[in-house]
Amino acid sequence: MTFEAKQFIAGIKQQASSGVYAEHDDTLHFQQHNWVKDESIRQRILIERAIVRRTVRDILQAGGGAYCVSIYDGEDYPLKRSRDLDAIMADIGQCDEETIVVRHVTKPADGGEKLGSIYLVYGNDGWDVIADHTASHSMDELLAGANQMSDAIGDALAQ
Repeated sequence: MTFEAKQFIAGIKQQASSGVYAEHDDTLHFQQHNWVKDESIRQRILIERAIVRRTVRDILQAGGGAYCVSIYDGEDYPLKRSRDLDAIMADIGQCDEETIVVRHVTKPADGGEKLGSIYLVYGNDGWDVIADHTASHSMDELLAGANQMSDAIGDALAQ
């Protein structure tokens, strides 16, 4: 299935202007951050959240449920070793920069061997929310869908 960036952007603009969101976690996010009134900022946040959501869904679905994620906010881990998409998305976007730490679920005792990290930076253009990640074949595979999505959105916004 091909990602349709222009159709996606049109949907994002509609959601940002109406305040009616397609994803339940976005509704909860904007209820919590109800001071965000500017439509262009809501559009950027929706794009960021869609790319992060795609990233997290792909991680949680990979390997038959082989991975879990932790969220690091620069000071603490508000969420550790989770496989709950709703809980993960509730913690996403709570500060300007976050790191998603990807771990194997099956490793006992140490809480799971670390596969890699994804560094997120919010507040730029939206499509570029994934600022960096661990360089490995496994991480590249996990991020392939999100990278394709972000590239398509970036290209569509540049037109």
